[in-house]
Amino acid sequence: MSDEVELSEITDENLVWANKVSGYIKRLAEEYPSRITNLSTIAPYGSLEYGMALEHWNKIGRPDDSWFSYDEGQKECPWLMEFRKELTKEFGLPVYNKDETKLRDKIAQQRLTDNGWHIN
Repeated sequence: MSDEVELSEITDENLVWANKVSGYIKRLAEEYPSRITNLSTIAPYGSLEYGMALEHWNKIGRPDDSWFSYDEGQKECPWLMEFRKELTKEFGLPVYNKDETKLRDKIAQQRLTDNGWHIN
């Protein structure tokens, strides 16, 4: 996703999913207060981004080879990164940090190369 989302791009369905994500993050923060001591001054802005991704992912049939991550140069939401394992378990769409995404891309690239396919 881009760093900025135009208001006109946000649908009611996106907001429903974002609200589910936000509510879940709030419950996790209450359950594990020690994990958020460094995050408490930062708003969990990733709820909308992940919510939009969830809405799209569900709309296209929840393909197994999908995941949520930030592009190079984008600022990761610390709340999403802190609770990425729990979010993945709760909602089904894996949340990866940038290092995990690079590794996943590298493995996919190697599989394609091993099978005679090449991506440039």
